[in-house]
Amino acid sequence: MRSFAPTIMRMHETLIQLDHLLPLDQPVSDKHWAAVSEISAEALWSLSSKLLNAATATFPKRISTESMQEVLVTREPAIVVAEFRLRPKSSYYNNTAQEVPRPENPKGNDASGIQVGLLLCRRHAIRHRLQGPYLSAEFSVWGRRERASFQQFFSGHRRFIERLLNDSGLRFRTSTPFGNVDRFLGTNAFRKMDLYFENEFDPEHSFTLERVVDSTGTSEELTQALASLTALYDCAVGYCNVKKNRDRALDYSTWISSKHSCAKDL
Repeated sequence: MRSFAPTIMRMHETLIQLDHLLPLDQPVSDKHWAAVSEISAEALWSLSSKLLNAATATFPKRISTESMQEVLVTREPAIVVAEFRLRPKSSYYNNTAQEVPRPENPKGNDASGIQVGLLLCRRHAIRHRLQGPYLSAEFSVWGRRERASFQQFFSGHRRFIERLLNDSGLRFRTSTPFGNVDRFLGTNAFRKMDLYFENEFDPEHSFTLERVVDSTGTSEELTQALASLTALYDCAVGYCNVKKNRDRALDYSTWISSKHSCAKDL
């Protein structure tokens, strides 16, 4: 069995350091924020690379050849301090007549269309309680073309996606409120996604799947979430590409079967 102990320590140290550098009860100057965000970005890069390598050790090599890894630093004080993401290479945006995002393109925006990664977030108040610093494994779609392509993927591989999302502790959220989604009081991410796609139009063309892990959690939880989300990302990219490959889900049949077999054993 793979040992997660060193990575667990690194994850906890990163969160503790962030809490020390950005205490909730003190104002943050632009200079201090810039220094802390750079330090945090370096720590996030190191941690994310190790977690992603562990999560995708048996996955197709095309994930790395078709995608690029990068870290974005939040420019002004916010909840998200830094973001590590895996997104399509610049050729994808050139082929689909879209702008290459920043930081590769300094004049681009943050939206990558489709991505998977880790967000490092500081302590903040939420709903009359304090949320400690945490890491969030996320898969996001943000773009008209990508949302439409993912909907095709969802329609064609419902069972596969359901198996990916179940048993992963994932949450589904959108930028725009949708009545049918909001009325569902459960936490099942697949069911929420199913309800979401009953809506033909989303003005933001955006949704996110996330797994939040704070200092009480483990790096193994993040790794498991990243594995499911990266598999989802790879299959969805197959639908988003100009030259589509709709059968990528078949490459994960053995992995997903063993994943569910282990879950049953537990």
